[in-house]
Amino acid sequence: MGLKNVVAVALLTMATLTLCGCPGPYNPNQGFTIQTNERLAPPGCDPSVPCPILLLGPAQPIPGISVSGNYQHADAEGDQVMGSNASFSGKTNANAQYWVNNGKAPANWQLFSTWTHFCGYPNLYATTHDIWSGDPEYEYQVYSDVQNLGLYDYDCVTYQSNGTPETLPSASTNFAIVGQLPSSITLGTHPDTPFFTTYGMPQMFIYDGTPTGGTNLVATETATSVDPSGLNATFPLPSLSQNGYSLAVASTAGDGSPDPAGTNLLTVASSQTIAGSPFGVAVGDRTLSSLVLCHEIRGGTQCTTTEPDTQSSVPIISLYSNNQVLINGTAVTVGANPTAVVAYSPGTSESIQTSSDGASTVGTYTGQIRAVVANSGSNSISILDTLKDELLSTITVGNQPVALAVSSVGSTVYVANYSDSTVSQVDLSSGTVIAIVAVGGQPTSIALTASGILWVGGVGFLTEINASNMSLVATESSSKTISALGYADSYGEVIATSSDTSGNVYTDCVNASGVTAGGAYTPAASIAISTLGTYYNPRIQANSRGMTETVTASRVPILPVQAGAPPIIVEDGWIVVSATPTGFTVSDASGSGVVLFSATTPSPVAGIAVDSNISVAYLTMPDSNTILTVPLPGPSN
Repeated sequence: MGLKNVVAVALLTMATLTLCGCPGPYNPNQGFTIQTNERLAPPGCDPSVPCPILLLGPAQPIPGISVSGNYQHADAEGDQVMGSNASFSGKTNANAQYWVNNGKAPANWQLFSTWTHFCGYPNLYATTHDIWSGDPEYEYQVYSDVQNLGLYDYDCVTYQSNGTPETLPSASTNFAIVGQLPSSITLGTHPDTPFFTTYGMPQMFIYDGTPTGGTNLVATETATSVDPSGLNATFPLPSLSQNGYSLAVASTAGDGSPDPAGTNLLTVASSQTIAGSPFGVAVGDRTLSSLVLCHEIRGGTQCTTTEPDTQSSVPIISLYSNNQVLINGTAVTVGANPTAVVAYSPGTSESIQTSSDGASTVGTYTGQIRAVVANSGSNSISILDTLKDELLSTITVGNQPVALAVSSVGSTVYVANYSDSTVSQVDLSSGTVIAIVAVGGQPTSIALTASGILWVGGVGFLTEINASNMSLVATESSSKTISALGYADSYGEVIATSSDTSGNVYTDCVNASGVTAGGAYTPAASIAISTLGTYYNPRIQANSRGMTETVTASRVPILPVQAGAPPIIVEDGWIVVSATPTGFTVSDASGSGVVLFSATTPSPVAGIAVDSNISVAYLTMPDSNTILTVPLPGPSN
């Protein structure tokens, strides 16, 4: 059997824990927490032997993993059973944690976890197995008298081969749109684990990316052909719905069991046509915290109050040609040529009321119930109420605003003004511009960190600004054009989408602490995500280079890059979604630099947004009046 791509290990820490947010009632005197993560092992770690925890990369929490187990109480020596068997089961929460009640010691504990994506040979079919050793028959005996047993980390560890990270095997097709799926898919394998047909054709196992329990095995397909080199095999592709799918491929061993050969991803998106040149996009994530239902009964009013605590995500899309913003399907008129749009929370709850036939419903919502849009054609920004679907105010800023960033508390918006080469700071409560700072030429991107540092990028520069007093900290020059910015707090890195003079596009990782005044833009890592490409542009009836034009009122190229398409940093460095000259790419920002998948779109991507569940990205394409809804292969999947 060849090299395994991933294996599972678990670690026990006897420590005092902060268990806020864990499911189930919390008892500080007994119990423990199970947490599910993924980690990258460094070169030199043997995949057949668990790599020491101190050598592994940072843990990336993976929520939604099924956990279960059982135990029997034992005597002080741990070898005499003192009671009946007890069990537990559930799923890790959004923090990838599950709290186990009644975790008494001493006891004989046997713990299990069901991974919803491929995680090594024991889990090829996503079956339950012992997370302590990988051996279903092994029981770990706890001899300690400590009643709070601490934290069990269940890590899916990805190993490296020959000094380089194991990458996903190549696939001829790993992105498709509902109704346009190909009839077959060709998947590659790592050279250390080539396909073989001695005992039968290889098989492909398709797992649902948004599981609801069980194994979530959607389909099993047998290869129709294998390349003579053994590095590629072609499998039939069944009809699939919109989702992100995990694909595990395996040869057939002599005893009929699967011999793992690799894993891959298949993303199936949906496409929607919306007139008006959809340009910028944001997602308003909000929670319905209370609901009051009132009815007229015999001349009186009877009301019932509930606390549903339900969440929803509302796409908010700027329509460049129509001078409108589409809020969950409702069009609201704003300024001329709206581009970037950002959803934010005003810091307070808000109610919306509807009534019919004497009955009324009042819902109280919290979350991102406001939005701000940059009106590039009228030098202004518009503030919107996304619950009532109405325009609240319009504020004049600099010349041709194209990019936005809003503070975490929703009090301030920062606006990149392309033609003025400035950044405006706007107080959202008073609706006034309180500061204007000059930056490098033609700013097209902006990002705000949790610590209050503002990053601005544009044609040939990256600028760092202290947002508290709007003072310039540093500016570095570059031969590239920075078209989009994001920030990963846990890595202290600025994530940028950039393009060189030849039109090649990169995802750059910049060490924030290394940026110096007057220095040269020097990324710590630069991942090429696309080469130069062209589109047929229906507006100008000719071929044009993506990333070199944007929609303009006069149909003349003004911006040298697409504005409003920032990379999306998911799970603080987990995933980056970037626009490319001919489509988009999804890459791993956790340090491995793996491009998870890339796709061609009908026209250039102008806007990207992701929901809070890290499950779907929205991409806008103004030239073709198209919106793609793309499932993400991230932690929630």
